[in-house]
Amino acid sequence: MQREVVEYVASGHHVFSRGVLPIERVFLRSPAANISLVARVKGFISKELFEAALVKSKKSHPLLSVRVNMNDDQEAEFTSDGVPEFMVKICQRASENQWFQEILGQHKVPFNVERGPLIRFILLQSSKVSEIIIFCQHLICDGMSLAFLMRDILLHLSEPSRKPGTPIKSPLLVPDNFPVKASVSLLARFIMRNINNSWKKQELIFDYEDFREIHRAYWKNYTYGVLTIEMTEKETSDFVARCRQNQVTITSALCTAFLAARQEVLQDENNKSLVYVPVDLRSRLKMPVGESYGLYASGVKFKFRYDPRRHYWDNTKELSKQLGKEVNSDKVFQNIVNMNLMHPTLWDAQSFSFLGKKVSIDSDRHKKLSAFSNDKKNPAVKLNKKIREKSPELSLTNLGRLDFPLKYSQFELEKLYFVPSTGPFLEIVLGVVTVGRKLTITINFTEEKISKAKVEAIKDQAKKYLDSNN
Repeated sequence: MQREVVEYVASGHHVFSRGVLPIERVFLRSPAANISLVARVKGFISKELFEAALVKSKKSHPLLSVRVNMNDDQEAEFTSDGVPEFMVKICQRASENQWFQEILGQHKVPFNVERGPLIRFILLQSSKVSEIIIFCQHLICDGMSLAFLMRDILLHLSEPSRKPGTPIKSPLLVPDNFPVKASVSLLARFIMRNINNSWKKQELIFDYEDFREIHRAYWKNYTYGVLTIEMTEKETSDFVARCRQNQVTITSALCTAFLAARQEVLQDENNKSLVYVPVDLRSRLKMPVGESYGLYASGVKFKFRYDPRRHYWDNTKELSKQLGKEVNSDKVFQNIVNMNLMHPTLWDAQSFSFLGKKVSIDSDRHKKLSAFSNDKKNPAVKLNKKIREKSPELSLTNLGRLDFPLKYSQFELEKLYFVPSTGPFLEIVLGVVTVGRKLTITINFTEEKISKAKVEAIKDQAKKYLDSNN
C-alpha cells in the first residue's frame, strides 16, 4: 500500500489519508492498547474554554481526527473522511485519585477504529484544581505526542485568541527515513515466510464485532491497577543529583530500583529479569519529526540480574552501561524492520489468539473465536504463545524532563501523570515524567498477573532505593 500522506478535498472539506504502518497496526485489535496523560492544573477551567482549546489543537494534528479504513485485501488506511467529533467528558472533580477511575472507565469502552476518532478528552473541574485527561489509542500516538498535545491545549487555554498551528506533513517511521540501513537476515526472512504462508492457509479475518467480544472478555477477566510515586521538588532534585554523581541515567536508576525491589519481594534471586524500555526516535531520523503527533518510538529488550551482594549504585552503573549500548545500537530500527515481515492480519490475530477462549458462551461470536483460540496448531496461536513467553517482567517509559511552562495566564501546571497501561502478561509497567522539577511514576499492573499487595510492597521497597543517599 502507498504509505505517504495524501490530502484532497471531498464534500467541501479537507481530507487526510495515509496507510497504517506495521508498527502502528500492532495495536489495532488490542483491548488494552490505550495510553493516557493527565495534567493537574491549579485553577478552574470552564467548559467553553476547554472545548475551544481542543478545537484549535485538532486543527494542528490530523491524526486526532481519523478512523481506519480496511479494504477488501485487509490493507489498513487512516482517513479523516466521515469521522465524527471526538468525545469530550466534563464532570465535577471529587477526589485526588478520580483521574485514574476516569481512565479505567474509558478503557472499558472500546474504540471503534473503523468509525473513529481514536482519542478522547476528559476535564475534571473544581474551583481550585482541575485535571485534563487525554486518553488515546496507541496506534496513533506515543507518550511524547500526548505531552506536546497537552502543552498546546494549556497554551490555548491561557490565551483564547491564540491561533492554531499549521498542520505539519510529518515524516513517517519507515526504513527510508532511518539513519542506518537495517537489513533482515536470510534466516529471519525464511522463518517469517514460512509462518506467513502457513497463516494464509488458515487465515481468519476479524471485524469490529469480534473485537468488541474479546474487549468485553478482557475487561471481565483482568483487573487493571495503578499506584503512584510522586516526588516533591526536593526529592526529585536530590535523586537527579545522585544519578549525576554516579554518572547514570534516571531511567537506569529507576529500572534498577524496581528490579531490586521485585527480587526482594518476590524472592526471585536466581533468574535474570527481562526489561523493556521504549525509545523515542524523533530526533534520530533522517527527517526529524520534532513535535509532530504520531507513533515515533521503538524499544529494546535486555536481561539483567540484580546482584544483592553489590551496592545499588554499582548495579545501576552496570545496568546503565547495558541499556546505553542497547538504546544506541541499530536494534531500535531493526525491530521496526522485523515487524514489517509479519503479515498484517497475523498481527490483528494476536489478541484473539489468547482471548477468544474467554469470550462468553452466550455471544454469537463464541463459536468462531473460541475455536480459533483453542486451535493450538494455528500459526497465530503458536506465535502468540512464543510472544507471551518473552513478556518482560519490567517495562519503563520515561518521557524525561519536559521544559514546559508552569504558568499559563490564570492557570498553573502542577504535575503530569503518564499512564502507559499494561497487559495480562506484563508484571509491572512504569510511566515516568518530570515537569516543574517534580518526578511522577505510575506503576501499572494487572492483579491476575501480580497482586496489588505485592506491587505495593515493591513500590515501597523501590522508593527506599530512590531516596537512599548511600
